Amino acid sequence: MRFSTDFTSASYIIKAYSKGTVRINEIDYHQSVILSQDQLILPSPINSIADLSEQHIQQMLSLSPEVVIISTGESFCFVPQAQLQSFYEKQVGVDIMATDAACRTYNLLASEGRKVVACLIVNA
Repeated sequence: MRFSTDFTSASYIIKAYSKGTVRINEIDYHQSVILSQDQLILPSPINSIADLSEQHIQQMLSLSPEVVIISTGESFCFVPQAQLQSFYEKQVGVDIMATDAACRTYNLLASEGRKVVACLIVNA
């Protein structure tokens, strides 16, 4: 799925997403990524929501977001509340959605100048 061109001050914009690939700027990534408007992190492997660790969550929080979007891969699945506790403690909004929706939402929030961080799980 290609996304329309958006003019924003963000350094990292999601250009396209398809199963197993996310295009950020002009580079295709075949692995999960954590990104904000000005940083891109290639974390230790996250192949499913079950792989999301406290270390990954702390990487996201270190980017000082207002809101965090966590994708669950091709289809939506629930994330245990205990896994999200660190976000609640820091009063950071968190939203869980399938990866295609997460890509669109990240771009929208980034274009509005919001401090958004996305953890995109890219399944092969």
